[in-house]
Amino acid sequence: MLAGSAPSARTAPRAHARTHKGHAGPARTQVRHAHKRPSVRPDPCVVQLPAIAARRRPATRRRTESIRTELRDLSITRLITRLAGFRARVDDDQVASSTRAALKRLAVRIRQLDEDITAHDTDLAQLVDTVNPTLVLARGIATVTAAQLQITAGDHPDRIRSEAAFAILCGASPLPASSGKTTRHRLNRGSDSAANCALRKIAIVRLATDPETRAHATRRTAEGKTKKDILRCLKRAIACEVFHLFTTAQPAAHSSDLRPARKRLGLSLARDCTIRKTPLIERGTIRDTRFLHRYQAWLNENHPHQITA
Repeated sequence: MLAGSAPSARTAPRAHARTHKGHAGPARTQVRHAHKRPSVRPDPCVVQLPAIAARRRPATRRRTESIRTELRDLSITRLITRLAGFRARVDDDQVASSTRAALKRLAVRIRQLDEDITAHDTDLAQLVDTVNPTLVLARGIATVTAAQLQITAGDHPDRIRSEAAFAILCGASPLPASSGKTTRHRLNRGSDSAANCALRKIAIVRLATDPETRAHATRRTAEGKTKKDILRCLKRAIACEVFHLFTTAQPAAHSSDLRPARKRLGLSLARDCTIRKTPLIERGTIRDTRFLHRYQAWLNENHPHQITA
């Protein structure tokens, strides 16, 4: 463009834009910074706190090293007993004395909670035995899991129409989750999660203790099933078993007559019996029907028709 000539239509908007940005930009920046809080310098004491805490932590550990050395190799039961019997010592400083007092209060609280849990378990066991005594006789089903499954079934389990309905209620029903050439199923996550958790606990216990369940898992693994798929199948089978325990009345097996029958036969557990966990079976701590039937069969072998199954 020649000097002194008027700006063309193409260059005029650009010049106007530069003029607009040059004058309006700082104004907007000033308004934006005006609403910001003024900068505050950090307090030097606050800045030094992490460093002070980092130096204090090793010093505290050194002052309580004797207590930790005293308790390091103890089991849980012996540890709680030792902590509950802690007393103040003359050679302890303030840190060690406070540590002993805090540990003692913690151990006493743990004992109180253990007593409360034992009392609650006793009451729960009585309620479960009253409602459905055959439920806790199944493999891997303890008092807490039996109570949860009973809560899920409700006061009238006969309202549940079929095994599939109870599996849906417990979240153990398989849902198709296939994709492309892969055919698979997944669990239904829209039902009672507490009942699903109870079924999972039962399945894990059976995988750890039941030879038949372990053989089933081995066979499923050889077929290419993953651990999640195996647990899903086990939970579905356990839900079917529990449904039949709810809907079909079965006589409950008791172990109160096992010890008197063994003593009448003059049999000794240490010398004659080869069945595992026999003392727990006689006391009723383990109420699995498999162990009860094996123990009753062992007594019948030594003296036929002495005790009935």
